[in-house]
Amino acid sequence: MRISIDAEKGVPLAVQVRTVDGATALDVRFGTLSYAKPDAGTFRFAAPKGTEVTEAGADAFSAGPLSSALPERPAANDGGAAAIGEGWTTVLHGDAGADAAGALAKFAGRHVDGGTLVSTRIVNALVTDDGRIYLGAVTPETLQKAARN
Repeated sequence: MRISIDAEKGVPLAVQVRTVDGATALDVRFGTLSYAKPDAGTFRFAAPKGTEVTEAGADAFSAGPLSSALPERPAANDGGAAAIGEGWTTVLHGDAGADAAGALAKFAGRHVDGGTLVSTRIVNALVTDDGRIYLGAVTPETLQKAARN
């Protein structure tokens, strides 16, 4: 990972992330940058005509209608996700069921020993034939080893 910082202001200007083999995984940078004070009009909001605007306090977001619709995070001992390893070698694993795993396998990935591998430059996922999922910023071989143990 490479982060470019403005020496005078201490502001990050660019972030580059490369994979182990040197390929670019992420490259984000400013094209232009000005430290001038922005015009106040930049922050003025006008709702489009016909839009109903309801103002709410900040606490509305923690107890609003969406918060009750979100599922609770499952505990590792009741069939939810759990982790193997630590740091950069952490592999998350859980059980999606054979039907869900089979559907994902048909949609994306390639067949490997024991299941289907969905691979990117940053993260890999192994969906086993019996519906278990292993996910991490690790090699496919590491995921297969975790699935065998």
